[in-house]
Amino acid sequence: MYAHTVLPEQFAWCDWWTPARPGRSWFFHTPRQMVAPPSHTVEFETLDTGVAGLVGKLHGWNIPTWPSCEGHWFDPVRAREMYAQLQKDAWSVRNTGLPLKHVETGKHVNFYSPRWHLAWPTWHSFYTDVSRGNGLGLVAFCPPQGHPLWRWNPNVRHASVTHENIGPHPAVMVRVQANEPDSQRACWEAVTRSL
Repeated sequence: MYAHTVLPEQFAWCDWWTPARPGRSWFFHTPRQMVAPPSHTVEFETLDTGVAGLVGKLHGWNIPTWPSCEGHWFDPVRAREMYAQLQKDAWSVRNTGLPLKHVETGKHVNFYSPRWHLAWPTWHSFYTDVSRGNGLGLVAFCPPQGHPLWRWNPNVRHASVTHENIGPHPAVMVRVQANEPDSQRACWEAVTRSL
């Protein structure tokens, strides 16, 4: 089980787990042997607010998605808070185990490893690492061959749509990268309305 930063382009190569407790948490991940196929299931409480509407709409049309991210900016105060929580989680992993839930299947595991440690020795190294992906937002999905979504263009500022493969799977990739969180969220809302 890992906690290091993974940029959205590589989300499909991981299984994603979140601590089984209330509130927003850092996501842990395990590698997959092969890239994940898109899925029709997701624990919606784990989705970022900005992409939840789009993912929900796609799933309502029976179109599977890969793990998504609206794009984030980490200020130093938030980074300190998250790092402090991660330190508590690391203590739990080493001493009692940390209950985790898979974000797609809802499967529960207790992650226990007496020698496990964080990838970041200080909050500043954590902040520097997570800041590499500031503002990178991505939703990827796989409509059936010939579906109109293969020709969809939301025509929204700061948003782009490309067709790429995720491993062996053809995908529609929607990326949003605005200048700050409020405009990022507004872009995702406009993308969702354009469907």
